[in-house]
Amino acid sequence: DKTALIIIDMQIDFLEAGGFGSGLGNDTTLLHRAVEPCKKVLEAARSERMLVIHTREGHRKDLTNLHPFKLQRPGAPDSTKVIGTKGPKGKILVRGEPGHDIIPELYPKDGEPIIDKPGKGSFYATDLECILKANGITTLLVCGVTTEVCVHTTIREGNDRGYYCILLEDCCASYSQEFHDVAVKMISSQGGIFGSVTNSKTFLDTLKLPTSSPSVAPISSSASPAPPTNGNSPLSTKPVTIDSKPYMWPYNGNMIPQNTCIIVIDMQVDFCAKGGYVDSMGYDIGLTRAPIKPIQSVLECLRKTGYHILHTREGHVPDLSDCPPNKRWRSAQIGAEIGSRGPCGRILVRGEPGWEIIPEVAPLPDEVVIDKPGKGSFVGTSLDLILRSRGICNIILAGVTTDVCVHTTMRNANDMGYECLLLEDCCAATDPKNHDAAISMIQKQGGVFGAVSTSDKLIKAITGNSS
Repeated sequence: DKTALIIIDMQIDFLEAGGFGSGLGNDTTLLHRAVEPCKKVLEAARSERMLVIHTREGHRKDLTNLHPFKLQRPGAPDSTKVIGTKGPKGKILVRGEPGHDIIPELYPKDGEPIIDKPGKGSFYATDLECILKANGITTLLVCGVTTEVCVHTTIREGNDRGYYCILLEDCCASYSQEFHDVAVKMISSQGGIFGSVTNSKTFLDTLKLPTSSPSVAPISSSASPAPPTNGNSPLSTKPVTIDSKPYMWPYNGNMIPQNTCIIVIDMQVDFCAKGGYVDSMGYDIGLTRAPIKPIQSVLECLRKTGYHILHTREGHVPDLSDCPPNKRWRSAQIGAEIGSRGPCGRILVRGEPGWEIIPEVAPLPDEVVIDKPGKGSFVGTSLDLILRSRGICNIILAGVTTDVCVHTTMRNANDMGYECLLLEDCCAATDPKNHDAAISMIQKQGGVFGAVSTSDKLIKAITGNSS
């Protein structure tokens, strides 16, 4: 139930004469060797009720998602201009055309997701990762064409996102046997730098083994990293729920230290101390310092009981190369330009005194700190990978400011499938009205972004005593 079969681009445009592949001068029959092994694996995966996903490379009819350099790269043969033009199989590599469809031998059944992708990789500009996460997938069995291009790109993307990737060698093919062989070798080199390689026979034989057999483990391992204990007694596995609005959190009643974290957002000198960014803009830092004591109480409770604890810091590299020009310009308009000198060093610059987390809620040595260039905690960071690697599905949110960085992170996490709880007394905004509005927004539509509670209710649920 944690393994998915992904069959990549087994399309008419690549496997039959008159399509894109043959238009480039390739012998499409070389890809046919993968069809029968793929068919056997597909039948077995379906019988095991495994999640089966198909991909198709192609573009919108108006070609607005076709990069000009893909249409014709400098030095490429003139035949690369064929994308979007009429051919024996319809407009080449265009969605909805006959050539874009999957070959009949491997045609998807109802209920099997089809990923329509504009590029070589199956993750870029698609909802593939959303589907995998929603189904709890950790292992990818990868088949399809061509080995060195779309298959390899997808495996590389999956590997970097924390998925365990297994290539079924005989279920893949290339227009060049040399490229196929090299691509297969690359995956398993350096101890499996991109994953593992096996074949359809080994996979099919493994499915016939008893489920208790140790031999099954290499095909699909559901082991997760051990959660932190912080030196305390073994973690409790008894689920708890939090009294929250508009529903008891989490929705499924499954909150345990192993699957739950708190993210303390941007409790930095620049936002919470005299001479920092917020102070320089003329706002009352008394507002942003108000959550300190509640956060301290929550951290003490969660550390003792072994929950995952993460912190974030907003800031930019010293040369400001990761700071968008419009963000820097806006900060200058209000007299606190990012990168300029202030009482706490250069404003919002990594390594400066103002960028550090205030000592009252400073991270312990083993607690993860996410350095982010934007308002949300996911863009431009490895936060999602860290959470998935630890098996975290529940996120508790605290920090500043409620309406900006906290809300952005909560919205992003919600869209990515995490169950979110905001502790309203552990958050603050530079404008109390904005704080109140942000809290209210969360509770609309039955909890459109998650739920809201307080530090006291959280601590009481975990320990049985209020703070």
